[in-house]
Amino acid sequence: MAEPQRPRPAADALTAPFWDAAARGVLVIQRCGACRAWQHPPGARCHRCGDSRRLEWTPASGEARTVAWTTTHQGLVAGFEAAVPYVNVVVELVEQPGLYLLTDLPGDDPALPAALRVGAPMRASFQRIGDAFTLPQFRPTGDAR
Repeated sequence: MAEPQRPRPAADALTAPFWDAAARGVLVIQRCGACRAWQHPPGARCHRCGDSRRLEWTPASGEARTVAWTTTHQGLVAGFEAAVPYVNVVVELVEQPGLYLLTDLPGDDPALPAALRVGAPMRASFQRIGDAFTLPQFRPTGDAR
């Protein structure tokens, strides 16, 4: 029996720019052209001022700080069984306080989870999954190790 494929988010009209940029190795986040607030997850209107006409996908630095993490030890989600144990991480992008992304830690270095600390600097990396999907992930920078 073939191993289940890792689930992939379904891009739609709202999220396609995020996934298209990730495929190019660029982290983009929605930003309001009216009030200049960044927002993630994306929305049809600015979460802060409500403007819907001036939302722009803007490249972010990819720099973040660790907020929280947990290690999943049970293969309860279809497609993730072979990845157990894996680490889910919440990072706060440096662009704006409260601008959070949920990601998983790349599983290619068993020392990475030990480098996690609240406030530790993180940097975006991009993992190619299969032929047509790239997943933005974050890993501790050299400063955190």
